Amino acid sequence: MLLLKKIIPWLKSYWYIPLLALGGLIFVLFKKENPVDFERVLDEAEKSYKKELEVIEKNQKDKEKQKEALEKETIKKMAKIEAEFLREKKELDETKRKEIEKIVEKYKDNDKIAEKIAKKYNFKIVLPK
Repeated sequence: MLLLKKIIPWLKSYWYIPLLALGGLIFVLFKKENPVDFERVLDEAEKSYKKELEVIEKNQKDKEKQKEALEKETIKKMAKIEAEFLREKKELDETKRKEIEKIVEKYKDNDKIAEKIAKKYNFKIVLPK
């Protein structure tokens, strides 16, 4: 009831708005030249919506494929880097071993050997107590 009391004064002031809307609707529905086929309009809107949805889904799948490919490539690169690091570390250990062997062959005294190795590789000599 309260709503009706609010609507009536609004209609008295703005009576032309509902009249124009009703007239426009009647005109669209009953014009003779080119009648609007609402079913066709709705079908076209639905087709357009489905096409947009397919494009969005395809783009999402492409992004996921790119992400997976990038992850695989990253894993391969990391494995290659790790393998190279291990190989270089072994080579480095072998060169150090050869240098230490040369020092051991050159000096027969254990104190001199320890002193030269410590000096070469920045070790600190700690004597047992």
